[in-house]
Amino acid sequence: MTPQESSVWTWMRRTGDGLSGLDQEKHDPSSRSGLPDSNHCYRGLDFWVEHKVGIEPTKPTSMVKLKHPVSDDQIRWHRKRMKAGGLVFILVRMGNGSKARHYLIEASHGPQLGTVPEATLAAWSVCDPASTWAETLEEIRRL
Repeated sequence: MTPQESSVWTWMRRTGDGLSGLDQEKHDPSSRSGLPDSNHCYRGLDFWVEHKVGIEPTKPTSMVKLKHPVSDDQIRWHRKRMKAGGLVFILVRMGNGSKARHYLIEASHGPQLGTVPEATLAAWSVCDPASTWAETLEEIRRL
């Protein structure tokens, strides 16, 4: 079964809440066209994350389709923010439970999502897909 996009936020909260130096908030997707799903500030580093869920491919070489593809409005928002020097990521969740994998990808790859296999998501990801959100936050700080 394919997880819901809300499972990304649940994972962030479950594995990140209580972490010293972290403030994170979820945004209503209808509040502004293209606005990412969540904003985070970790130890002085502010960044945005768009939440996406991948549909498990039938073969390892098959393209990973997204339950809800990255929209043109989202791509425009990401590009505008990155042009201004902001950090924007897309977090793609694959699988459920203990087998879930989380690929945190720079938003510049957004237009290609849905046209690449999972191995490419892994190559683009700034963290190990088995990382907790707390471990992922530390990886973001090292960028």
